[in-house]
Amino acid sequence: MKLTAIIYCIFVLTSCSANKKAMESNNLTSDKIETSDIKLETEKIQESPIAIYDSHTRGYHFTLTVYDNYATVIKEYNGKPTRIEVQEEDVTALKDIVSKLSLKDINTYEAPTKKRHYDGAPHTTISVFSNSEKFSSQSFDGGFPPKALEVLVNKVLSLSPEK
Repeated sequence: MKLTAIIYCIFVLTSCSANKKAMESNNLTSDKIETSDIKLETEKIQESPIAIYDSHTRGYHFTLTVYDNYATVIKEYNGKPTRIEVQEEDVTALKDIVSKLSLKDINTYEAPTKKRHYDGAPHTTISVFSNSEKFSSQSFDGGFPPKALEVLVNKVLSLSPEK
């Protein structure tokens, strides 16, 4: 048993030593690596959304994200967002609704119905952003938001091209 352990250790040490020599022979030390002319694209800084309405069930997906000057709609899983223009008055009204909400309590509002538990309605959430912080609701049935979020949900959905 001891002999087997010794042979194994010798084998491991020699293989590590061989790898070290191979690395040195390829001159891959950090002080000798040079970069060629690599142009890095800086990512565009994306603006923070105001609100996100997300609704889905088996075979159905709808996400509406509202920004300051526009909104995006995604109608399928892993789909590309479609940009839609929104009126400045609508964004101002949405921000006014958000400012009147108790953002820390959004996740405590109970859904009035439970149809989403048996695929009777899509699972839906609404999220709002304030000072780079995200506040999300509990899941509720699409079309039946909690009473405290009803005005917010209706305003966000009014910005969608599909009424």
